[in-house]
Amino acid sequence: MIFFNILLFFVSIVLLSVSISGYGKLIRLKVENNFFLEIFLGFVIISFLITVIHFFFKINFFIALSIFLFGWLIFVKNNNYNLLSLFKKKIFLI
Repeated sequence: MIFFNILLFFVSIVLLSVSISGYGKLIRLKVENNFFLEIFLGFVIISFLITVIHFFFKINFFIALSIFLFGWLIFVKNNNYNLLSLFKKKIFLI
C-alpha cells in the first residue's frame, strides 16, 4: 500500500509539473526551452487565473480539473520536449 501511495505521489507531481509548465508556455516566447522557468511562469499565470475565477465562481472540482486539463493541453500542443526524456530527467533529479 505504501508503494502504491509513493508511486501515485510521484506520478501526480510529474503531471502537475507538466500542466503548470503548459501555462508557463503562454508567457515564454523564446524558442529555447527551459522547463523550470516555464513552471515558475506557470505559477504566476495560474495564481492570477484562479484569483480572477474566484471573484465570480466558487472553485470546485470541475473548475480545478478544467484548469489542470487546459494546462496539460497547452503543454501537449506546444510540446518541443520528448516526454520520455523529460520523464527520465525527472527520475534522475529525484
